[in-house]
Amino acid sequence: MKTSGKIGAMVAEIAALSAPSVESLGPILGAKLVKTKENRYFEFFELRGMKAPFGVCELRLSKDTPGKALLVLNVAEDQVVDERDLSLDRYGAPARIDVNPDIPPEGTVAREFSIGSARVSFQMTANSGKLRLIAVEWGAGG
Repeated sequence: MKTSGKIGAMVAEIAALSAPSVESLGPILGAKLVKTKENRYFEFFELRGMKAPFGVCELRLSKDTPGKALLVLNVAEDQVVDERDLSLDRYGAPARIDVNPDIPPEGTVAREFSIGSARVSFQMTANSGKLRLIAVEWGAGG
């Protein structure tokens, strides 16, 4: 299976979770989640051992709102995932598109979709269409 197919299957499995947790995400991501810090609102975890194409990744779990979480999967700098290979049209029309010309080196375009119980954002470089990160958010409200 191509990397893009693996990413699509992983995103679908992650987004299907109604209440993400360290225990539920670890096996899906094939990574060890290590608590790095916490504050009054969130516990922060680093994902260690992520397989290509991902590099440094983070999970934030709400301490006071069950089911509220943010997972950020950053593509490693030495990896390339082309937007055309992701088949984002499988998710329908984006609920939101965010353009940010200030992120080096060429700006970004993020497409946000409602998938399962989550909001999933795919952030690409603006001109070359390379995936930078995938952010999955649960419990954000409408």
